[in-house]
Amino acid sequence: MAGAVPIQFCLVQQDSLGNPTTGITRHYTDTVMFMDSFLGNSQYFQTSTGGQEPWDPYHYLNIYVINRSYFAGTASSPSSHGAAWDGMAIQYTEFHQNSHVLTHEVGHYFGLFHIFGGTSGQGSCGDDMVADTPPQAYNLSCNYPVKSCGNTVSNDMVMNYMDYTPSSCKNMFTHGQADRMVSKLYSDRISLVNTPNCGSVGINTSSLNSVPIKLYPNPSSSSATLYMAQNLSGCILSLYSSLSKEVFRTTCQDQQITIPRNGLPSGLYYIRLMQNDQVLYTSKLIFE
Repeated sequence: MAGAVPIQFCLVQQDSLGNPTTGITRHYTDTVMFMDSFLGNSQYFQTSTGGQEPWDPYHYLNIYVINRSYFAGTASSPSSHGAAWDGMAIQYTEFHQNSHVLTHEVGHYFGLFHIFGGTSGQGSCGDDMVADTPPQAYNLSCNYPVKSCGNTVSNDMVMNYMDYTPSSCKNMFTHGQADRMVSKLYSDRISLVNTPNCGSVGINTSSLNSVPIKLYPNPSSSSATLYMAQNLSGCILSLYSSLSKEVFRTTCQDQQITIPRNGLPSGLYYIRLMQNDQVLYTSKLIFE
């Protein structure tokens, strides 16, 4: 049930002027504590309010380690990609090896909602837009097994990174969550993939990327065809809607894959071809 998220991060090697750097900077501030509201704030993104301007958010994930009044961590959603407040902020006491607060916030950064579909005190038993997570309430302890929201089949995933449980019991994303994160990277946050000054970044890639792959017709009014110059038997093709919902999946059998429309509405879709947890190919497909 646990899914691998084939996304790698790295610390930058050069700043915007070409000077060597680890990407870690430290700044003095007169602000003793950054106050939180329900929606959080962006004071730490601005020098004028005691913070520091971020690096280009189109190409870098800015993580602020600060003293906060309430939230252990917050992150912007993919819809804020490139905004002046795009990034995340972590309470300094939670920025250590045994804490999964940063992992939780990275999930939000790549489009994951809380597994219970809401926020503590404001919602529970909601839809987190992922098919393989059970309806559940939020959990504040590692007690297991436990069922909630009238679910008589599946136990709550208290071990899921997107619950409110302590870090000591968190250890997984699901396959659906992993798919959603990758889909958001290759749609809303696509500019991160080709970030300069960091060597190979973004998603794990394979030498099979050199295999010529052609998608046609595109746009299409019915089905589309993905042709590969080499038989990549066993690879998996997934088609995602603009809301990052997987609407079609098939396993490669030969050099040609038909992608049926199957009554899908007109609009933009995303294709991902994977093999052995490595992304071989991504593309956009338009159904007219």
